[in-house]
Amino acid sequence: MNTTAKVIIEVKDLWKTFQTGGTTFSALRGINLSVHAGELLAIMGASGSGKSTFMNILGCLDRPTTGQYLFNGVDTTPKNNTELALVRRDHFGFVFQSYNLLPRTTAFENVELPLLYFGFKYGISARKEMVMAALKQVGLEEKALNKTNELSGGQQQRVAIARAIINNPKIIFADEPTGNLDTRTSFDIMAIVQGLNQKGATVVLVTHENDIADFASRKVIFSDGKVISDSPNVHCKNAEEERAKLPELLEPTAAK
Repeated sequence: MNTTAKVIIEVKDLWKTFQTGGTTFSALRGINLSVHAGELLAIMGASGSGKSTFMNILGCLDRPTTGQYLFNGVDTTPKNNTELALVRRDHFGFVFQSYNLLPRTTAFENVELPLLYFGFKYGISARKEMVMAALKQVGLEEKALNKTNELSGGQQQRVAIARAIINNPKIIFADEPTGNLDTRTSFDIMAIVQGLNQKGATVVLVTHENDIADFASRKVIFSDGKVISDSPNVHCKNAEEERAKLPELLEPTAAK
């Protein structure tokens, strides 16, 4: 963790409480945490530990019950829904386990979607240039006109990453981005994520997989709504190098 870098996210005594019937349940219990610009942070924990709830609050997709969430030094807590939507649009990119791509549309159209929320800010030619540049970053420019159902799971996740980076966001939130993928494809995706991080993007990654968290520069572990461990990953692995160590898959022998 580079403690000399600017603090881009800071949460103070963050609580998230739900009412279920007559029972009160606290998914988050007094979280205090800072994220520095340029980090690749992995948030880990068992199912129900609060990690996804925490991610949703950091991404301004949900609100805390009490406590403060400061983004770039500005308290987001009093912002209304429209103001939070603008924070998401202008500063964040999201990648999800289930890809969240629009069905029956092309890779190009999915990546272009965030630009349409800016109204007339970007013309057709500017949008095309930006979309193709984003697809090129994830190695899918030749699949721009393919529909999502024509793409593999790994390719769909690459499209989702291209969509997430189209606006050059300050922070990429990735919630179990390799959860539906095999090991080889997962390492491919993490190589892209590490590449984006090396170019300056701050990445907050939720994962339950130790081998994926090993690619992060810092690991934070949640349990029962609390942070029980927060430490730099001094043995951070390189995803491209780890992928190269995997045995090559054998092509099936043609039936005689």
